[in-house]
Amino acid sequence: MAAAYGIPVPGSGDGAYEDEQCQAYTEIAKALGPDRPLVIRTLDVGGDKPLSYLPIAKEENPFLGERGVRVGLNRPEVLRTQLRAILRAASAGKYW
Repeated sequence: MAAAYGIPVPGSGDGAYEDEQCQAYTEIAKALGPDRPLVIRTLDVGGDKPLSYLPIAKEENPFLGERGVRVGLNRPEVLRTQLRAILRAASAGKYW
């Protein structure tokens, strides 16, 4: 059985945040052990999940607008930070 994890995103989005993500992913992967994979979702904000430091314009139907992966594609620095953290933590366990 796999464990799915979506890490909350602190406000800074800077290099220190990448370190925090990497540490969290590493600790969880180690706790799961070598036989249980960790599934990490990319940042899922927008719609009903606004972030005060990552403004997204109001939309008529926010669930169909800029949210989830579209936020990462429109703001590549956010997605890159998370992907770097995942790659750095990859040696700590099994990921899907």
